[in-house]
Amino acid sequence: MTQCERLWALMSDYKAHRVDEILEVVYTQDGPSIARVSARLWDLRQMKGLKLKRWRDPHKKTLYWYQFLRPSEAQKEFNLSA
Repeated sequence: MTQCERLWALMSDYKAHRVDEILEVVYTQDGPSIARVSARLWDLRQMKGLKLKRWRDPHKKTLYWYQFLRPSEAQKEFNLSA
């Protein structure tokens, strides 16, 4: 399974996932790399045409949360017209 496939398997629930969780689940075989997370999220955004929400963890400022938005949620979040 590719990194993109593993990442999509995790994130396709459209729930928020913290970067340390993504590293543990997706990159255990390849070794952790924050740059890989960003690159694979970008790949999935392009392949699937999804919007991505990102924010800092309120308790650990060095960690980020990522969440793909369903198309209907993205429209509301970014005030896009249909």
